Amino acid sequence: MQLSDSLYASADWNGLQAALRAADWKGEDYLRFALLAYSKRVSADLIGSRDFWKQALTSANRNVTRVQNLQNLAVQWNWPQEQLGRSISFSSATPRIGCCSSSC
Repeated sequence: MQLSDSLYASADWNGLQAALRAADWKGEDYLRFALLAYSKRVSADLIGSRDFWKQALTSANRNVTRVQNLQNLAVQWNWPQEQLGRSISFSSATPRIGCCSSSC
């Protein structure tokens, strides 16, 4: 993790990606995937960034602390589409399909 911190701080995105791909952070893999998403985003690889962000969310495994950490990163990195509160409020406002009664 220290090497990743150093590469992140120095904005060595290619080095960071190489170090993160070779690493196994065990229970903290969700953070490794989030950093991979960030490094891809700043390298203009939006598809790779989105894929790694999804892996970060999956690796968080509905753990409240981990999900909150990802939310904090999305805010810190100014990623409005990835901010979880926005996603949750949007999905809760989505009407049900196929519901024909007003009580649904």
